[in-house]
Amino acid sequence: MILLNEKEMMHKEIWEPIEFDFVYIDNNRYEISNFGRVRSFNRSSDGKILKGSTTEGYNIFRFKFHKAKTPEFIELTDFMKSEIADLKKEYKLKPTSSTFKQIEKKSVKLSKILAKNLKQRTIHHHFLVHRKVAEIFIPKESEDQTIVAHLDFNKQNNKSSNLKWMTPEENAKHQQKSPYVIAEQNIRKTRKRKSGAKLDVTQVMLIKKQLKRGIPNRRIAKNFNVSEMQIHRIKTGENWGHIEVS
Repeated sequence: MILLNEKEMMHKEIWEPIEFDFVYIDNNRYEISNFGRVRSFNRSSDGKILKGSTTEGYNIFRFKFHKAKTPEFIELTDFMKSEIADLKKEYKLKPTSSTFKQIEKKSVKLSKILAKNLKQRTIHHHFLVHRKVAEIFIPKESEDQTIVAHLDFNKQNNKSSNLKWMTPEENAKHQQKSPYVIAEQNIRKTRKRKSGAKLDVTQVMLIKKQLKRGIPNRRIAKNFNVSEMQIHRIKTGENWGHIEVS
């Protein structure tokens, strides 16, 4: 659940209904606010705030809806239920193993038909909160804006004031300012500097001495924070061939 502090509560939270592009029979309706909160309305809850889940850091909601049964299916299942009811009456008046088996067989068949139909009528639907907030509360400036970006780079902050529609190019430029991207770039630069570290004469002499003692290239490379290829080139004389050790 998203908890709102006093400062946030000073601003008006606006709720709008969530419209779906399909028809369902479930007695549920949902609303979303400009603060990125979602609530449900049904027989047991009147505006219950929902928690949802996350995927790749984004808030997401997953729902199950159901289409209505077709008249043909209702007619078929009503007929089967009527058959079972008649058999049960017959069994009550005159219990026989044959009647019992018929009841059991038809009941199992009906259960399988109902379960299969329920699966066929089930609609699995999900939406990302930040996109839904943007769709409802933020107008697009152009149809090329297909990405919803978080202005503060916090994927959990789904308030409409923190979201903006962007083109892929605009979003790519925006992401370059992300502190997470900048931190990763700095890490990569550090790794690159380390992997390309330069050796001095003293270090090369120590390396050559270790090579003479038969120490593996991999271990030497790790000790001096260089690549195995650098050690190999020193060993073959391709690099630092003018340095000799006794």
